Amino acid sequence: MMKKIIFFSLLALSSGIAPAIAQKAAPAVPPRVFGVVTLEKGALSTNRLGTLMHNQQSVATQLTGIAKEVCQKEGCWMKIGVAKRDDFDVLVKVKDHAFVLPQNITGRQVLVNGTLTQKTLSVAEQKHYLEDAGASREEIAKVTAPKQVYEMQAAGVAIQ
Repeated sequence: MMKKIIFFSLLALSSGIAPAIAQKAAPAVPPRVFGVVTLEKGALSTNRLGTLMHNQQSVATQLTGIAKEVCQKEGCWMKIGVAKRDDFDVLVKVKDHAFVLPQNITGRQVLVNGTLTQKTLSVAEQKHYLEDAGASREEIAKVTAPKQVYEMQAAGVAIQ
């Protein structure tokens, strides 16, 4: 009788019943927060930048997107956007280096509070960011002209 109980217990565990029960019981993981973030509904996706910035130099807002690149030297900036769409990317810089972003968050959903502006990145700035991101020399050498970008000074970041 004891052998049957052990056998069926092992069979249940190996068939995935126990992991399925454990998944239902696990609580939701709260976001990791750096700096000051108000977790509000209504954060704008980066694909709404044109509408948001229409006739404005800067605007305080809350954006959501996917972390596409992160500074691998200091964690002082990241690029967020819509997956596979570079035209909606935002360069997020940590305001006054108040906190450091984890370097392993590429591909994660993020929420950013801060001030959004539109600016021109010089060739030197673009190359600097590529170096920080760990780009190859060939990729860095391809940068030959200034580029218009959206930039956000982040007061806070929440990582899902």
